[in-house]
Amino acid sequence: MVWSSLLDSSLWIGGTKEARIVWITLLALKDKNGQVHITDLGLAHRAIVSHEECVAALGFLSSPDPLSANRDHDGRRIVPIEGGWQIVSHDKYRFSTEAARAYWRESKRLQRSKQPGHSARGPSAQEIIETSHE
Repeated sequence: MVWSSLLDSSLWIGGTKEARIVWITLLALKDKNGQVHITDLGLAHRAIVSHEECVAALGFLSSPDPLSANRDHDGRRIVPIEGGWQIVSHDKYRFSTEAARAYWRESKRLQRSKQPGHSARGPSAQEIIETSHE
């Protein structure tokens, strides 16, 4: 999930377009722990920027940013790890994203439970298999 506050960030306002593209690509590639395991050459390919532009963007993203609203790691957005990078602010956004997903899951469950002919739990895997073979 990308937050609208990104558009007001020092990265968006003061960074290069390549830094913005590489940052969005890193966010899209991160795993559940906020880690991205990819080489800089592979990242350049995925972000569709040159290798040199990618390396420069990674330098920008891993440098201290005194204007960053996030003070973690002196405003750095990424830190190098074995085989890739760690998104510094991952935990902060992960918990709010998980809470939003839980809210929408529960909301949809309640909405479905109010529809005629639907149980709150939904069909079991066995019921789905049996129905598909009829």
